[in-house]
Amino acid sequence: MFKSLRNPLKKQIQFLPALERAKDFPPLPMKQHLPSWYKQMGSYVHGGPDAARWRNVMDSGNPFTVKRCVPVQDYLTSGYMIRNCVDVMISRNTATDPEDVQWFLPSNFEMHRVFGTHTHGQCPVKMQGKDRHYIKLMSPWIIKTPPGYSCLFYQNFYLQEERFALFPAIVDTDTYDHAIGFPGYVTDAEMDFRIEAGTPLMSVFPFKRDEWQAQIGSDLVLSEDSKASMHFKQYFENVYRNLFHSKKRYD
Repeated sequence: MFKSLRNPLKKQIQFLPALERAKDFPPLPMKQHLPSWYKQMGSYVHGGPDAARWRNVMDSGNPFTVKRCVPVQDYLTSGYMIRNCVDVMISRNTATDPEDVQWFLPSNFEMHRVFGTHTHGQCPVKMQGKDRHYIKLMSPWIIKTPPGYSCLFYQNFYLQEERFALFPAIVDTDTYDHAIGFPGYVTDAEMDFRIEAGTPLMSVFPFKRDEWQAQIGSDLVLSEDSKASMHFKQYFENVYRNLFHSKKRYD
């Protein structure tokens, strides 16, 4: 069952549970998964808004932090977050092969529906300088989008997950109706660890498929002649946010 839509005119992305346990950890809008360091960060390097700050802003004595960067804010708040729904214990089988990964799940779980592996030969590329074997975390949700819409899956860079890395990919979720696997590899950060239930796995960004053709210009465009540059000379702050940014919403 889906909650009734507050605005039926919005595009719908549907998340259908592939496991009963998935219902305990439903996908959430990305804005509910802001990194703690980002939420705690101030907007300015030195203190808050006062007369001294305005003077310093002009000579870069008190610059804005990344908290004021609207493109970063859009990245952090656009789309949805798929979370792990069951504890997965990861261990390196160092006795035979340091890159061999063993995993353990709670009882009564079908392993192939939660976790899997691939050999290095299936993607013979060095990861962090090593011939690693690969893990695959299965999405506990099947995702459906309207006709003509696909989804970009990526591990959110700013969440700074250091224990394992998952590979980005695009899936045509308007036609593919099966659970999606998230392949990746275990890093050297920890030899044994637990991917807890509720751990963020993949960000999901739905987008409309369009056909594109690149046009390469020959005339030099000087940044100081741009419309944005003129406005930056006119205002103290919020130029991009107020004049160029389009608000995005994911509920």
